[in-house]
Amino acid sequence: MADGKLVWDETLPGYTDLIGPRGGFKAGSWDSKSTFKVADGKLVVEYETKRFDVDPEPLKRTPTGDKVPVFVSKEVEGK
Repeated sequence: MADGKLVWDETLPGYTDLIGPRGGFKAGSWDSKSTFKVADGKLVVEYETKRFDVDPEPLKRTPTGDKVPVFVSKEVEGK
């Protein structure tokens, strides 16, 4: 925790099979960062991810260059 935020970094070890172009499969992995904070008395969660292609034999990760938008989830007003 720092500056009123809880940050959780995560890395997918190894790889997982992902659906690739034309319905095929490719090996992929990702790093992610989740940030939990309170804004205006409500919980806000931001989830950022960076994707990698993986060569399964040596488990070499190469950034895909895909720009994945940050997912933001905000607590709604209770009724």
